[in-house]
Amino acid sequence: MVPCITSYPTANALNSYALHQVQASANASSFLSSWTWGAVAGFVAVLVTAAIAIVYRRRDTEAKRLKPGYDALGETLVSLDTLAAQSVVKSDLDKLHEQISKIKQAEQRSPKMPFGVVVARLKAYEDSVLPDEYAKRLVKDKSLLEEYLGLSREQGLRLEATRAEIAVVQRAVEKRIR
Repeated sequence: MVPCITSYPTANALNSYALHQVQASANASSFLSSWTWGAVAGFVAVLVTAAIAIVYRRRDTEAKRLKPGYDALGETLVSLDTLAAQSVVKSDLDKLHEQISKIKQAEQRSPKMPFGVVVARLKAYEDSVLPDEYAKRLVKDKSLLEEYLGLSREQGLRLEATRAEIAVVQRAVEKRIR
C-alpha cells in the first residue's frame, strides 16, 4: 500500500477509487477492442473453412456418384472403336448390351446428366446392325447389296453420332466434378 499523501483520508480514498476505475475502464476497452477484431478474424476463418469443406464434400459425393457412368462411357467408347473396324453383326453386340445397362444405371443415379441421350444413340446404332449371316445371304441374292451397303453407311453415321454424344456427356461430367 502507498502511504497517504494528503491529510484527509476521505480524499485519498476517493482519488484512489476514481484512479482505479479509470485504469480499469481503459484496460477493459483496449482488451475488448483487440478481442473483437481477433474474434471476427477467427469467426471469418471458421466460416470460410466450413464453406470450403462443404463445397468439396458435395463435389466428392457427386464425383463418386458420377464415376461409374463416366467409366461406362469410356468402356463404351473403346468398344465402339473396336466395332468401327468391322461390319457389325448382331452377335457382336453382347458387350455393348452390358455397357448399355451400365449407362442406364448411371442415368438412374443422376437423371440430370444426359446419359439417356447416349442410350438412345446406342439403341439406334443397334438398329443399323447387319444380320448375322449377311455374307451368305449376299452370295445367294445380289439384290441385297444396296440394302446392306445402306445399313453399313447408316452404321458408320450412327457410330460417329454416338461417339460425339459420349464426348459431350463426358465433358459435362468432368465439368460437374471440377
